[in-house]
Amino acid sequence: MTNDFFYDYLLYSDILIPFYLKSSEKNTSLFCFHFYLFFHKFMSFLANLNWRYAAKQFDPAKKVSEADLDKITEAIRLTPTSFGMQPYHFFIVTNQQKKEAIQAAAWNQPQVGTCSHLIVMCARNDLIAVKDEYFDAMSGGDSEVRAKLAGFEEMVTGFIPHASPEWAKKQVYIAQ
Repeated sequence: MTNDFFYDYLLYSDILIPFYLKSSEKNTSLFCFHFYLFFHKFMSFLANLNWRYAAKQFDPAKKVSEADLDKITEAIRLTPTSFGMQPYHFFIVTNQQKKEAIQAAAWNQPQVGTCSHLIVMCARNDLIAVKDEYFDAMSGGDSEVRAKLAGFEEMVTGFIPHASPEWAKKQVYIAQ
């Protein structure tokens, strides 16, 4: 190692990361700070992915709160999909008999019957109606705004005949 460089370590969450910097750079400390922020955000992102857990059974006495259910449905509504069209419906099933009937069709997975709220997502096969609803909502019913969206709407309209039910199913998969 020459005097032009210094070698340092960043200790983060039991991970030692070596990095090299030119000691002659004026912004060395700024670089270190930016590197730390980037790395911290990256590690936070990875930590957030580690929360996932596939529950195989739920405590039927515990119910999802209305506030949490509202957050979940809003997250589903805002899920990014191709063109932003969200070509699906979702249903929240709380009726125990219906959940048990669905459980029987879902290879008798106990989590289907023991959850407080079962969210069933269904791909739509009426893509022209989906497109019309989408552009109506995007324009807010304003014909001038709708006219400005004409190029995008033409592109989507051109895509729809080539879209298969399989495409809509993949959008449901993305939303899950």
